Amino acid sequence: MTKFPTALATAQDFYLDRASLPEEVAAIENALGVNLSNVPQGGGGGQQVLLSASITLTAAQLKTLLGTPIQIVAAPGVGKMLLPLQCVYQYKYITPAYTIGTNEEINIFPQGGNPFAGNFNQWFSNFSATGLLDQTHNVVFAPGTASQTTDVQSIYENKALMVGRSGSAEWTNGNGTLTVTLIYAVVTLQ
Repeated sequence: MTKFPTALATAQDFYLDRASLPEEVAAIENALGVNLSNVPQGGGGGQQVLLSASITLTAAQLKTLLGTPIQIVAAPGVGKMLLPLQCVYQYKYITPAYTIGTNEEINIFPQGGNPFAGNFNQWFSNFSATGLLDQTHNVVFAPGTASQTTDVQSIYENKALMVGRSGSAEWTNGNGTLTVTLIYAVVTLQ
């Protein structure tokens, strides 16, 4: 573990020390559109811990993602929930590109939740796969902040975070890979 500022691309986790780096923490909160004051204390001394996880989805996994979502972060334990803060998608093109239908989106959601558009229990929802997986070149996409979500606590408590998609049928073509990197925190529920 290293103290902020550490490059997010290589950090597995890092500390935000609000006491000694208030301007930097405020800049991160502003850039991500979040308030990190409710993130659990870690590392001692009033520091807050952010974590990252990455997974590279193969062409075979992408072609079955509608019916078989993939876990990106394991469940945190009873009395805790995972709070996604930022997500980056990196598509590596391998011919041919995927053919994407209308309203087919890639979503981050709690295990047991619903990856389909219009449901409240999603983060980074409604991000169309069009413009990402149908390209004939490598693409990096950072969709901004997580979607706001309000629902019963049991939907989020002790649930893994999943990568899934909406749509009406599995994709049948395409050979590229998709790396999903997620910055998140573990929140202790009251």
